[in-house]
Amino acid sequence: MKILLIIFGIISFVLGAIGIILPILPTTPFLLLSAFLFSKSSDRFHQYLIQTKLYQKYINEMVIERKTTRKKRNQSLFTLTLVFLLRYSLHQ
Repeated sequence: MKILLIIFGIISFVLGAIGIILPILPTTPFLLLSAFLFSKSSDRFHQYLIQTKLYQKYINEMVIERKTTRKKRNQSLFTLTLVFLLRYSLHQ
């Protein structure tokens, strides 16, 4: 099972990388899927992922403690919206 998760994670990562160049493929969903698949395939990778500063700063409270401040939520939504707008405008 772990081998299948790794293989699908690699395929998803490659599709996400191709999506950077081709506007037909979405980048973000493939990269998020690959991170999910890699974290499920390896306990070591999962531990590495949850120890990163970005995870600790933005995601940990939302996932573990089921709470977040309004400021952090607005920052996350603003960043996500900005990324989507930039992605959409660059591929038009």
